Amino acid sequence: MKFRIVVIFLVSAGFALTAAADDDDALCCSAEDRHELQFIWKRVWTSAFTARRQAIAGAVFEDFFKHYPSAKALFERVKVDDPNSPEFHAHLLRVTNGFDSIIQLLDDTQVLGMHLDHLAGQHIERKGVTKEYFEGFGKSFSRVLPQVVSCFNVDAFDRCYTRFAKRVAKGLP
Repeated sequence: MKFRIVVIFLVSAGFALTAAADDDDALCCSAEDRHELQFIWKRVWTSAFTARRQAIAGAVFEDFFKHYPSAKALFERVKVDDPNSPEFHAHLLRVTNGFDSIIQLLDDTQVLGMHLDHLAGQHIERKGVTKEYFEGFGKSFSRVLPQVVSCFNVDAFDRCYTRFAKRVAKGLP
């Protein structure tokens, strides 16, 4: 009888550990994921293509606002209602350059961690920014980037984005 209880316990513990490992694997952002993301990013995001960056960022924001229309209020300061305004274009470049720096730092986890913590502090100060918006923004990137790069690996992107978005959004409602 005791042997049976021990076996049941060990099998249950094994299933629990497997489930926990599966959750961790979903957030893994492995070295392979990071390198693939950096490789693809370099093809899309060269400094020679500022107009392309702006167009991609505009498409990401358009998709984001389509799914989260209430988030538009957070961007009134940068004239979100006039997507052709210099203020909004400048904001698009700030966001994409910030995103670019995260991708460039994927191989330097200590510096990346400090950078993500800095971004977390900046976003905590912005009233109305939520974890849900961070998740939604990543989904918008996942929907837009495959239209730009035919070999874009959405799974690798999602795993990495989820890891750093959780860190940036950790103190948000």
